[in-house]
Amino acid sequence: MDAMALKRFCSKSGCKRLTEGRYCSEHKDFVAEDKATRNRMYDQHIRDQDAKKFYNSKEWKAARVERLRKDKGLCQQCLRERRIKTADMVHHKKPIREYWELRLVVAYMESLCNRCHTKIDHSKL
Repeated sequence: MDAMALKRFCSKSGCKRLTEGRYCSEHKDFVAEDKATRNRMYDQHIRDQDAKKFYNSKEWKAARVERLRKDKGLCQQCLRERRIKTADMVHHKKPIREYWELRLVVAYMESLCNRCHTKIDHSKL
């Protein structure tokens, strides 16, 4: 009995092609370009320029490494939910726009995976 890969419809709206991944071969590059364009637009027009500079600073990079080290590289929200998942990012528990003075205080940060970070950010909307 040979293993067959599960196929599903392409995630691009309106596409009826079956694929083993999330997007069919025709839409794979389109989706990547679309995401890159959205990220550029966000950085240019929405993201606070002071925050952008901050996230590129040596100080932030050092604080981020310190938080990840303290959390052993694990997502803290997943751990609270009894799951083990590698952290992808460091989240400020208090938004830096409102608490700029706390932006480098490691105690006000936590390591999170992308999924948990997205849940936290969307819950604030």
